[in-house]
Parts: sequence; C-alpha cells; structure tokens
Amino acid sequence: MPDFDPNKDYYKVLWVAEDASQEEIKKAFRKFAMKYHPDKWWDQEKFKEVNEAYQVLWDAKKRAQYDSYRKWWFGGFGWFGGGHDMWWAGANFDVGDIFDVFWSFFGDGFSGQTTKRWPVRWKDVVVSLDITFEESYKWVGKEIKYSRDVACDACWWKWVSKESQKNVCPDCGWKWVVIETKRTPFGVMQVQTTCGKCYGQWYIDSKPCEKCAGNGTMRVEEKIKFDIPAGINEWEAIKIPWMWNYGQKGGEAGDIYIKINIAGTNKFKRRGNDLIVDLSVSIFDAVLGAEKTIDHPDGKLVVKIPKWLQVWQHIKIPWKGFGKWWFFSTGSKWDLVIIPQIEIPKKLSKDEEDLWTKLKANK
Repeated sequence: MPDFDPNKDYYKVLWVAEDASQEEIKKAFRKFAMKYHPDKWWDQEKFKEVNEAYQVLWDAKKRAQYDSYRKWWFGGFGWFGGGHDMWWAGANFDVGDIFDVFWSFFGDGFSGQTTKRWPVRWKDVVVSLDITFEESYKWVGKEIKYSRDVACDACWWKWVSKESQKNVCPDCGWKWVVIETKRTPFGVMQVQTTCGKCYGQWYIDSKPCEKCAGNGTMRVEEKIKFDIPAGINEWEAIKIPWMWNYGQKGGEAGDIYIKINIAGTNKFKRRGNDLIVDLSVSIFDAVLGAEKTIDHPDGKLVVKIPKWLQVWQHIKIPWKGFGKWWFFSTGSKWDLVIIPQIEIPKKLSKDEEDLWTKLKANK
C-alpha cells in the first residue's frame, strides 16, 4: 500500500493547482501551517491534513506516485465512484483489498514498482528527537547512538568492480525480471515479474562471503554528533546524508531525517519568530515605571517598565526573539514581546482605600 491516501485531494488541501511548482507548494504549506499552528487558530486535524499533503507533494517521487494512483486507479477507470466499495465479478471489495487482488494477478510488474536491479540504494529513515523550548532558540549540539548495516569490508570490492559480472543469472541475465503470460479478468496479458532464480539480484553467488553471508552488508554500532540550528520549527527536519543502512550488494546508503519535537513550556510562547513572555506588573509599577528581571533562553534579562503603561500595551525588545542563524553569517532575529498582566489589588486596608479615594477625588 502507498504511504498516502489516494482518496484525498492534496492539491485542494493546499489550494494549489495540479501543475504547481515546488516553490508554490512550499509557500502554501507555510501559510496554512501558520494559520492552524497551536499559537494561532489551533486546529489539530487540519494541521495534520496540511502536513500530510505537503509531505506527499513536496517529495517528487511520492508526488509522481500519488498523481499516478489518482489518474489510473481512482480517476481513469471510475471503479469506485463516490463510495469506498467496489463491485466486480459478483464480489464486494474494500478499497484496501483491491490492491492485493491486482498484486495476486500481476505481481510487481503491474504496480510499476518493480524490484530494482542490484545494487539498490537503501530507503531513507525518519526518526524523532525531543528537545526543549530553550534548545530550539539557539544552536545546540546533540548525539545519537544506533545500529545500521554498512558495506562489508571483506567483499565490498566485488560489488563495485566487474567481479560480480562473472556469475550473471542464467535465467534473466542483466534484466532481473522475466516476462510471464497470465490469464486475468481482463484477458490474457504479459507482465514482468521478479526473476525466481536470482530474486531480482541478477547475480548468482556460488561462494557467499563468510563475513556477511553474501548480503554485502554487516551490522555495526554508530554514533552521530550534529547541531540543531537556532530557530528551528517543529515541522522541520535535519538531514544527515548517507548515515542510514547501506543497500545490499554495493547499494548506496540511505539518509537519516531527524524530525524535531519541541516540548511545551509555561514560560515562553512563540508567534512566528517572535518570543512571547507574559509578565505580571503591579498597578503601581504600571503607573510609576519599574525594572523587572525576566527569564530568557539566553539567561536572566532586565526589562524596563515604562511609566503610564496601559493595559493594552506590549513591550518590545528587538533582536531577542527567534531567528535563523548560520555559521558564516549573522542572520537575523525577531523581537521579544512582553505582554504585561496588570495586577489589580483584590483587597485594600482602610488606609489604602482612603488613599485611593483621595486619588480618585483629585483626578
């Protein structure tokens, strides 16, 4: 099954045309991601739907697969109409079962997703990493430990040289597939299926490597150190190329994508790239002015409360918000926005009440 829902119109979700460019898709995603973000009009289901659409349409391979499924499986034949069931040859099939039916008749060749000839690049992997809100504000170093398959140091030369050409599969040669004639509900058809002798490897290994049992890879423990850039968003991922499993028989290693999960906090909020802080201010300080010490991801920060502060006013401190920073350039930062919470006394003594009465009379 594909890792997307062919029933969903991802183009409508992002409000883009079917021939939209990658840049148009990226801009549309950013707009809706900001719109439904928790700091704004939080809509969890809509946020997930927008993210799902972007993950499919932004990836060229997934987008091509998605377009193909929509055109040929759900659009061109009109089997499903507006419902989720299909009638065919007197039997009902669920949408999830129909793929299994065609796979049973056509094998890999019908889907267009045939097993590739070796060497095959390993698939990429996505892993999640939890960080604190403060860590998302500035550059922070991280380290992960994991196991992966790397090229076997005893036989890797065999797969990157012409040595493997000496034992080409006698059934399929270099083709790694064979043509079979099958009788299907649509008539007699010729389809490509994976070679049953070499199983798509095109190579028959008469003397498998003792160290890796002929796989061309072996398991090792790895450790990666990397930096999380300042101002990273929760929907962003860090790419670490060629550090996942190597493909068998000399295949290239896949990439690791580290998806960042940012923990919530009661101290701070993020709005765009502005850092938001709520600050309790007494009514006396709001009138007379004062200095307050607040928490900040960089450490304690002294903030000046201006005189005659109104309840609707915010205090902005430039260059103390989030921003994108790079190693070889200064980048830019947004603002720290302090939202005063004016404290109104809940109880006054007799003398205090008399004083407030006199102040009111002299107003």
